[in-house]
Amino acid sequence: MQQNLAKMSGNPELARMIEGINTRIHFVRQIEVEKHRRLSTTYTEHTDIAQAMAARDAERASRIMRDHISISVADAVSSVKEGLARIFMRAD
Repeated sequence: MQQNLAKMSGNPELARMIEGINTRIHFVRQIEVEKHRRLSTTYTEHTDIAQAMAARDAERASRIMRDHISISVADAVSSVKEGLARIFMRAD
């Protein structure tokens, strides 16, 4: 979704940056998918953001996006911790 929005913005540098970020956080996203964390709510939030943008409701789109990013950051931190634990912990 982010890459599509970036491409639609007409800003090739933004699209390149988003692609790079997505590539680097693939591991974190894989852990989140395995745990089914927020999967359905993430899709709903993306839809809500797109609908607000289509309606040209910048205030609503911004609010939903800020909330979505805040929650996603917290989930990412949790997933990174879990990923590091997987890498460095031994199963006895």
